Amino acid sequence: MLIRRISNTNLRNHLKLKHQIIPAVSNSSTKVTVCEKLKQLYNKASAQNNITKFNSHVLKKILSKDVIKQALLNLIIIQNLPFRAVKWPELYILCQALNPELRSYIPVSYTTVAKIVNNSFQSQMDTVRKKLQSALTNIYLTVNI
Repeated sequence: MLIRRISNTNLRNHLKLKHQIIPAVSNSSTKVTVCEKLKQLYNKASAQNNITKFNSHVLKKILSKDVIKQALLNLIIIQNLPFRAVKWPELYILCQALNPELRSYIPVSYTTVAKIVNNSFQSQMDTVRKKLQSALTNIYLTVNI
């Protein structure tokens, strides 16, 4: 007997495509509570901070696109997050709670994140290649597969 594991998303897609059944999707009560709490916190923080043009200029001035991009890459790569994490509303709420001007610095497309990761990989690979080529002695590599 063959047992196949089907994820909820695959099951919903199958029902929709093959049987024209669209199942109702409900969020868990925990997720709903967390989302509402995040919205309340953000609204409260936004109301208290009433950012003026001067404050907005100062907040933008301290941001560095390169540092933000690298921090986002580190988070996604080291924690093995999906590239679609940049579409999570919770990520934007967290970032805007830290600095309201940050919203325009975070990529909104997961394909952009994939390109950034690929470019970073190529750059790191070039760095390793150059270090290996500039070695003064032979380097022996072994692989344990």
